[in-house]
Amino acid sequence: MYVTVRFGDCRSELFNPNCRIISLLKNIRDRCSCFEAEEVDLSDENGNVKYLRETPYKFASEILTERENLVLLRVDKNESYVSYSPLLMDNDAITEEFLARLAIKDEDDGSIDIKRMKPTKKNSSEKINKSDREKSVNKLRMTKSITSIVRSKSRQGKTT
Repeated sequence: MYVTVRFGDCRSELFNPNCRIISLLKNIRDRCSCFEAEEVDLSDENGNVKYLRETPYKFASEILTERENLVLLRVDKNESYVSYSPLLMDNDAITEEFLARLAIKDEDDGSIDIKRMKPTKKNSSEKINKSDREKSVNKLRMTKSITSIVRSKSRQGKTT
Protein backbone atom coordinates (compact mmCIF):
# COMPACT_ATOMS: atom_id res chain seq x y z
CA MET A 1 0.00 0.00 0.00
CA TYR A 2 1.26 3.49 -0.82
CA VAL A 3 0.07 7.07 -1.27
CA THR A 4 1.45 9.76 -3.55
CA VAL A 5 2.19 13.19 -2.08
CA ARG A 6 2.43 16.06 -4.56
CA PHE A 7 4.45 19.17 -3.69
CA GLY A 8 6.80 21.82 -5.07
CA ASP A 9 6.95 22.43 -8.79
CA CYS A 10 4.80 19.46 -9.88
CA ARG A 11 6.94 16.98 -7.91
CA SER A 12 5.66 13.87 -6.16
CA GLU A 13 6.93 11.20 -3.75
CA LEU A 14 5.55 7.81 -2.74
CA PHE A 15 4.97 7.11 0.96
CA ASN A 16 3.95 4.02 2.90
CA PRO A 17 0.99 4.88 5.19
CA ASN A 18 1.33 1.66 7.21
CA CYS A 19 2.80 3.58 10.15
CA ARG A 20 1.77 6.08 12.81
CA ILE A 21 0.79 9.50 11.50
CA ILE A 22 3.51 11.24 13.50
CA SER A 23 6.15 9.13 11.70
CA LEU A 24 4.58 9.65 8.29
CA LEU A 25 4.43 13.44 8.68
CA LYS A 26 8.07 13.56 9.84
CA ASN A 27 9.13 11.49 6.83
CA ILE A 28 7.11 13.74 4.52
CA ARG A 29 8.76 16.86 6.00
CA ASP A 30 12.22 15.31 5.53
CA ARG A 31 11.76 14.05 1.98
CA CYS A 32 9.82 17.07 0.72
CA SER A 33 12.44 19.58 1.97
CA CYS A 34 10.26 21.27 4.58
CA PHE A 35 11.70 23.03 7.60
CA GLU A 36 11.75 20.86 10.73
CA ALA A 37 9.58 23.35 12.64
CA GLU A 38 7.12 23.74 9.77
CA GLU A 39 3.85 21.95 10.41
CA VAL A 40 2.36 20.08 7.48
CA ASP A 41 -0.81 18.18 6.70
CA LEU A 42 -2.34 16.60 3.60
CA SER A 43 -5.44 17.09 1.51
CA ASP A 44 -6.97 15.11 -1.30
CA GLU A 45 -6.91 16.51 -4.84
CA ASN A 46 -10.22 18.30 -4.22
CA GLY A 47 -8.85 20.29 -1.27
CA ASN A 48 -10.44 18.26 1.53
CA VAL A 49 -7.99 18.45 4.44
CA LYS A 50 -7.17 15.11 6.11
CA TYR A 51 -6.45 16.68 9.57
CA LEU A 52 -3.75 14.10 10.26
CA ARG A 53 -2.11 16.24 12.96
CA GLU A 54 -5.14 15.74 15.21
CA THR A 55 -4.49 12.02 15.68
CA PRO A 56 -0.69 11.60 15.61
CA TYR A 57 -0.63 8.09 17.11
CA LYS A 58 -3.27 6.62 14.83
CA PHE A 59 -2.12 4.59 11.84
CA ALA A 60 -2.19 6.67 8.66
CA SER A 61 -3.63 3.72 6.73
CA GLU A 62 -6.83 4.11 8.81
CA ILE A 63 -7.40 7.58 7.30
CA LEU A 64 -5.71 7.46 3.90
CA THR A 65 -6.81 5.14 1.12
CA GLU A 66 -4.55 2.95 -0.99
CA ARG A 67 -2.94 4.71 -3.97
CA GLU A 68 -4.50 8.02 -3.01
CA ASN A 69 -3.06 11.19 -4.55
CA LEU A 70 -2.53 13.88 -1.92
CA VAL A 71 -1.37 17.49 -1.83
CA LEU A 72 1.11 18.68 0.78
CA LEU A 73 -0.17 21.60 2.88
CA ARG A 74 1.59 24.07 5.16
CA VAL A 75 -0.28 24.67 8.41
CA ASP A 76 -0.36 28.29 9.58
CA LYS A 77 -1.59 28.75 13.14
CA ASN A 78 -3.03 31.94 14.54
CA GLU A 79 -4.47 32.56 18.00
CA SER A 80 -8.00 31.71 16.93
CA TYR A 81 -7.73 29.67 13.74
CA VAL A 82 -5.62 27.38 11.61
CA SER A 83 -5.23 27.97 7.89
CA TYR A 84 -3.80 25.70 5.20
CA SER A 85 -1.70 26.66 2.19
CA PRO A 86 -0.83 24.22 -0.60
CA LEU A 87 2.89 23.57 -1.14
CA LEU A 88 2.20 22.46 -4.71
CA MET A 89 2.82 24.78 -7.66
CA ASP A 90 0.55 23.21 -10.26
CA ASN A 91 -1.81 25.53 -12.10
CA ASP A 92 -4.09 22.66 -13.08
CA ALA A 93 -4.45 21.23 -9.56
CA ILE A 94 -4.62 24.39 -7.42
CA THR A 95 -7.82 26.08 -8.55
CA GLU A 96 -10.28 28.44 -6.87
CA GLU A 97 -12.41 25.45 -5.89
CA PHE A 98 -9.43 23.68 -4.31
CA LEU A 99 -8.51 26.78 -2.28
CA ALA A 100 -12.13 27.31 -1.23
CA ARG A 101 -12.21 23.86 0.38
CA LEU A 102 -9.18 24.57 2.56
CA ALA A 103 -11.32 25.63 5.48
CA ILE A 104 -10.06 27.69 8.38
CA LYS A 105 -10.49 25.53 11.46
CA ASP A 106 -11.41 27.16 14.76
CA GLU A 107 -8.92 26.13 17.49
CA ASP A 108 -11.31 26.71 20.41
CA ASP A 109 -14.11 24.31 19.61
CA GLY A 110 -12.62 22.32 16.72
CA SER A 111 -15.44 23.29 14.36
CA ILE A 112 -15.00 24.46 10.80
CA ASP A 113 -15.43 28.22 10.50
CA ILE A 114 -17.80 29.54 7.87
CA LYS A 115 -14.99 31.71 6.50
CA ARG A 116 -12.98 30.19 3.69
CA MET A 117 -9.37 30.73 2.93
CA LYS A 118 -8.93 33.41 0.31
CA PRO A 119 -6.56 32.65 -2.55
CA THR A 120 -3.37 34.67 -2.71
CA LYS A 121 -3.83 35.30 -6.40
CA LYS A 122 -3.48 38.81 -7.77
CA ASN A 123 -5.45 38.28 -10.97
CA SER A 124 -9.00 37.09 -11.45
CA SER A 125 -8.20 33.95 -13.42
CA GLU A 126 -8.22 30.48 -11.84
CA LYS A 127 -4.48 30.07 -12.36
CA ILE A 128 -1.77 31.10 -9.90
CA ASN A 129 0.02 34.03 -11.48
CA LYS A 130 3.58 33.57 -12.64
CA SER A 131 5.33 35.86 -10.14
CA ASP A 132 3.70 34.11 -7.16
CA ARG A 133 4.71 30.76 -8.60
CA GLU A 134 8.30 31.90 -9.13
CA LYS A 135 8.48 33.18 -5.53
CA SER A 136 7.23 29.84 -4.23
CA VAL A 137 9.68 27.89 -6.38
CA ASN A 138 12.56 30.13 -5.24
CA LYS A 139 11.53 29.63 -1.60
CA LEU A 140 11.47 25.84 -2.12
CA ARG A 141 14.92 25.93 -3.76
CA MET A 142 16.31 28.03 -0.91
CA THR A 143 14.82 25.62 1.61
CA LYS A 144 16.50 22.69 -0.16
CA SER A 145 19.83 24.52 -0.18
CA ILE A 146 19.65 25.31 3.52
CA THR A 147 18.59 21.76 4.32
CA SER A 148 21.48 20.26 2.36
CA ILE A 149 23.99 22.61 4.02
CA VAL A 150 22.68 21.77 7.48
CA ARG A 151 22.76 18.04 6.74
CA SER A 152 26.30 18.19 5.34
CA LYS A 153 27.53 20.15 8.37
CA SER A 154 25.88 17.70 10.75
CA ARG A 155 27.53 14.80 8.88
CA GLN A 156 30.92 16.50 9.11
CA GLY A 157 30.45 16.95 12.85
CA LYS A 158 29.66 13.24 13.26
CA THR A 159 32.72 12.05 11.34
CA THR A 160 35.25 14.13 13.27
